[in-house]
Amino acid sequence: MGGDDGECIPPSPCQAIAYQCTDSSLELRRSRGLVDRPPGQDALAARGDILIGNSQVLAVIDAIGAPHQLAHTGGNLLDLVPRGGGRATGSDELNQVLHTVGILPDDQARYQSLELLDESPTLVAVIARGRLAGRPEVDIVTRYEVRPCEPGVRIRTELYHGGRDPEAFLLSDAYWWGDRELTPFVPLTGQGFVQPDLDIMELGDYLFDIPFMAAQGHTPGAASYGTVRCDEPRAEAFQSTVISAAGRHRSVVVPGDSIKLERFITVAHGPGLSGAANQCLEARAMIFGDHSVMVRGRTVLPSGEAVGGDERLVSLLFYEPAALGFPDDPDGRTPFNEAVPAADGSFAVRLPALRRYRVQAHVMGRPLPTAVEFNVDGADVTIPDVVVPPTGVVDVRVADSTGRPVIAEVVLTPAEPTVRGDVSGTVYGQFDEDECVPYLGPPHGGSPACNRVLVGSSGIETFAAPAGTFYAYATRGPFATIDRQLIEVVAGESTTVELSVDLLPDLVPAGVVAADFHVHAGASFDSSFPERERALTFISTGIEVLAATDHDVVTTYGDAIADLGIGDRVVVMPGVETTGQILYHEPPGSELPQVIGHFNFWPLRADSDRPRNGAPDDELLEPGALQDRVEPLFDGTGVMQLNHPFAETLYGRDEGFWTAIKYDPRVPVPAVADMSYAGQLRRRPGGGHSNMDHHAQEVMNGASTHSFLTFRAGWHSFLNQGFLKAGTANSDSHTLAVEVLGYPRNLVFGGHTVASFDRERFNADVRDGRMVGTNGPVLLVCADGADGSCHEPSLSAFEPSSSAELHVEVRAAPWIPVEEIRVIVNGRLARRIDEGITAPDDPWGDSDLLRYRGTMPLEGLLSAAGAAGDAWIVVEAGMPLWPAGDLDSDGLADTTDNNHNGIIDFGDRQGLDEDDYYQGPPDPKPGEDRYHLQVVAPGTYPTCFSNPLVVDRAGDGWEAPGLP
Repeated sequence: MGGDDGECIPPSPCQAIAYQCTDSSLELRRSRGLVDRPPGQDALAARGDILIGNSQVLAVIDAIGAPHQLAHTGGNLLDLVPRGGGRATGSDELNQVLHTVGILPDDQARYQSLELLDESPTLVAVIARGRLAGRPEVDIVTRYEVRPCEPGVRIRTELYHGGRDPEAFLLSDAYWWGDRELTPFVPLTGQGFVQPDLDIMELGDYLFDIPFMAAQGHTPGAASYGTVRCDEPRAEAFQSTVISAAGRHRSVVVPGDSIKLERFITVAHGPGLSGAANQCLEARAMIFGDHSVMVRGRTVLPSGEAVGGDERLVSLLFYEPAALGFPDDPDGRTPFNEAVPAADGSFAVRLPALRRYRVQAHVMGRPLPTAVEFNVDGADVTIPDVVVPPTGVVDVRVADSTGRPVIAEVVLTPAEPTVRGDVSGTVYGQFDEDECVPYLGPPHGGSPACNRVLVGSSGIETFAAPAGTFYAYATRGPFATIDRQLIEVVAGESTTVELSVDLLPDLVPAGVVAADFHVHAGASFDSSFPERERALTFISTGIEVLAATDHDVVTTYGDAIADLGIGDRVVVMPGVETTGQILYHEPPGSELPQVIGHFNFWPLRADSDRPRNGAPDDELLEPGALQDRVEPLFDGTGVMQLNHPFAETLYGRDEGFWTAIKYDPRVPVPAVADMSYAGQLRRRPGGGHSNMDHHAQEVMNGASTHSFLTFRAGWHSFLNQGFLKAGTANSDSHTLAVEVLGYPRNLVFGGHTVASFDRERFNADVRDGRMVGTNGPVLLVCADGADGSCHEPSLSAFEPSSSAELHVEVRAAPWIPVEEIRVIVNGRLARRIDEGITAPDDPWGDSDLLRYRGTMPLEGLLSAAGAAGDAWIVVEAGMPLWPAGDLDSDGLADTTDNNHNGIIDFGDRQGLDEDDYYQGPPDPKPGEDRYHLQVVAPGTYPTCFSNPLVVDRAGDGWEAPGLP
């Protein structure tokens, strides 16, 4: 506490805690790599990390030189799982816990050394020594300690201020949940699982005093976590599903003074929150004398049969009723615990004594209208059975027209007379209740999720569903037929539905494969979708080639693919999405430091013994330097892709590089680097690659029409300036239901098949732009060349013949609407075709795939666009472009016909968030052309685009047309 001399060891924290068990073993050692990695999708222990544990818990502290995610260095809590019988018995769901005194990267601990302290059989500990990242005069030392029998890790952090000026510090643990994973909980009035939307620029308004914090996962085997202070009865904290923090109250520290923080971080088995919340309340009883008791009971059906074992069937929220008004008012009640009953219906939750509580059961994500009220005195209590209604059960069978079972997805949507609001659901109010209708499971877990269910190779799946009338859709992706049946789900009864779907082999030409170059599963810090189920979706949506691009970790899906026996149907190229988190880059005119957005790289060499499975440390690097670092890691010749270039800002971090540097697509990129916004693209920060040396750029990312319009504008700007980049279309899917894999996707030309896949040749075709991007329609385009061949889209220029024509063919499954074709020359619309496009009469059929075939003179198209010299041509097909306008004169669409009256809105909306003013196409109603696609892939607006045809008019070398 007087400054770190490199030898002084902080005292043991949380001295009041004491646990007893029969197995008093302890463990402290360096990890050997994958063999020592705990189970779980988020487990990342690598060779050289430190394992510390006992018979109840195993924790991993990452090595100093192996930082992860938000941290500048290692020395932070990386993995944490419960143990039993000498092995890990729960799955790691923890991304990272790091130490900070504020919200900026300079406020974080930058550890410089780790020491192992083995005082067995009493304790084992790890001492992390360092300084604050932006204040090297401030010492910070953290002690991680594990004692026998304890279900968690004791932690003490000491901070000594050796600087010259007073500083305001919020010494705390930052929990990087990442979103779509663990759901945090705090026992505060009006909160629980739902906290106020966090604004990091106004952080003081979102800090609350809490007795403890806990978090639960939503996948099978997921652990639950909790934290409680040991040195004070309350922690100051803020909460969100992306990041939470809990620690000391804000304080001013003068030079020469010091502060400390002691806490106990627990881990328990799921499902549900009660394991961790019970431990927090038990620890508070030991430390502060808070009296709490166990409340036990059962959940049963009206018949008396026990029900439980799955949060979909029943979960329980325990709370103090609101003091005024309606007792179950979410704004007035105070939640204290939550439980998912065991398969036998039993539950046991710890609650503070001498209070009155209510327990409200949730079935299929919906609270029951009545709650059971009970008193808790000074002793453990058993409450009467909590009676819940039964769900319905759906038995679904999916086959092709020959009767052969197939891997598919089944989607339920309400049909009259069922009202959407009667069958929607949430996780205790977390996320929009209209997001999952009907609610079959949490949207960010495994199958069933929201209203979607995966059907495996047996073609059979059974799942719980709320009572109601529904259409059950079966789908195998946009290149297959669909089927649906009307079903009636009755509570307590089973309903069987048989569905038939066939692939449409004539839709996509031979030698063309469907590929998605942006895919996530549970290894990503913002996904909890199980890897095995993600691999099933490769087949259920008809994707043949994938780049595995989990955030900051290399994945292969090898085990899942082998286990499922689908290796002959899909190719996965290991890769990564680099995801800068530490704010550092200050482009010209920036008020705050930035990050550089997200980039995908594939194929990489996967090495599970190394940090991040071999992915590079991507922090504090501009794109060019990042590319320099990644290039030696490619397994063969790689592809570098700029992801969602104009993506929004999330928690102060621009997810798109062009957003971070304020790139205006109307402004030319200078010939050399300068201090302009566009001049940042020319920088070579590492001396090798420039910041614009990516091979490919996402033109479509997910379902958003807004993203397509903005990303397309940037791509067209680059093409006009002669920066020929391949345009890609990717799903960026993190879940089963919220974003759907393969919507959109790339059709890669060049004679490729899964059976004879040549990775080098395939990636060469990707870099050369030999593909089209689509979320449904299939577009075949070529132009007559002087060499007698018909040239397909490619970044390689060709000389047209004297009578060259553009040949266009559009195909689509009968249920996907196509209404127009657009020919774009140098970014200008040269021709729009809306006549002669056929529309099948039967959306359920397997014929009438050809929608349009025609030719048009090439010179006429170039002239129509005013092209005097060389040119590039892109063809698009699908629905008409959604109307849009530019409010703030940055060259990008940011408003539209928001009230759908046929007029683009240009009101006084500058400065508002995107969601406030850009409303995309309205959801189609039953009977409208886009309705079936909306059910199968929500938000999808049929669109297909080709990569450019690069026309060297005189055959003397292509010259870019320049910006208009």
